[in-house]
Order: sequence, then structure tokens, then C-alpha cells
Amino acid sequence: MKPQEETSTSTSEDAGLLGDVEVKVEEPIVPDTKEEKPAEEEEEEEYELELAEDSALSEEDLEEIAKIAEEKNLTKDQAEKLLASYESAFKKGRDTIANSFKQSNDTARTELLSDANFSTKEKAQESLGKISKVIEAFGGENKDKLVELLKGPAGNSLALANFFLSISAAGADDAILAGKKGGTVDPKNAKLELQKKLYPSLFAEGGN
Repeated sequence: MKPQEETSTSTSEDAGLLGDVEVKVEEPIVPDTKEEKPAEEEEEEEYELELAEDSALSEEDLEEIAKIAEEKNLTKDQAEKLLASYESAFKKGRDTIANSFKQSNDTARTELLSDANFSTKEKAQESLGKISKVIEAFGGENKDKLVELLKGPAGNSLALANFFLSISAAGADDAILAGKKGGTVDPKNAKLELQKKLYPSLFAEGGN
């Protein structure tokens, strides 16, 4: 009887721990060494800001806003929103000033018409006549400017009206206001006499 051949379960000496198992070694991933192309820079958007026909801003204001938009690299949409915000702020400020001025002017006119010299139509006409006479006599080359001034908001100032009326009262003599002979004051000295009446302390004896 032949001896039974032993079935070798051993692996080859070169097999190692994994035996005859075929080990697949994956190829290492080699990074792509090609230089990546930089992303193309976005072209700057070209645009031009414009003021609306009823805009409260000036061309100088527009230039300043456009300069800010350029420095901040704003898009057209952002720049237009910036312009709109400036427009809105300017209009609000303007309206606030206008309303405040109107209230002050209305208050001044109410005060003027409540004064005894202007409380009725007849008294107002009489007072305006006196004021006109003062302007005619002493306005000189500024007569027209004074008239225009009194036609505007300044004409509602009771303090200014009383100032002219005080001159009228101080120079009630025709020689002072009209500069004509026949009065008690020499026309040549009319203005000096009026100054003495308006500012007596300046002409008091012993005064500087």
C-alpha cells in the first residue's frame, strides 16, 4: 500500500500572509499639474447717471454721487438707488425748511395785522403811505431794492415796519421827509436833524 500523499494546504513561501490571493494594487492618483486658468475678470459695467426732469439736485450734486459710485465700484442698479436716496433726503430737507419758513412767515404776518397800525385796511394804508414816504426821502439809489424787499416776506416783519414808522414820526416835518422849504428844518440839515431825533443820546451834550 502506497503511502497517502499529503495534500499540502500550505502556501508558497513567497505568498506571504495573504497566501495566493491576488492583490490588486491601484495606481496612485496623480494630481493634474496643469495650471488652472484664472477666471476671467468681469468687465466693469459702464453706465451714466442722469437726473430726472423734476430733480431737486444740481449737476454738481450728480457729479459727486457719480464719483462715490465709481469709488465704491457700484453697479448701475446700486448707483441709481444711491442717487434716489440722495434725491429723497434732499427733498425731505427742502420741504422741512419750506414748511418752517412758511410757519414763521404766517406767524409774522398775523403779528403785523394784529398791530394797531395795521389792524384795519384804512390804518394799514396810512402806515404804508408813511413808509413809502420814508423810502422815497432816504432810500437813495436803493429805493427800488427796499420796495422789493418789503413786497417779500420781510414786509411782514412788524419790527421793520415799526422802524420805518419811527423814522416817519421823527421826521414828520415836511422839510425832513420831502426835503423842501417851508418847514421848520433847513433841508440841507434834514438828515442830521432826523438822526438827532432817532438817536438823541448820541447827540446829548457831553456825549462822545
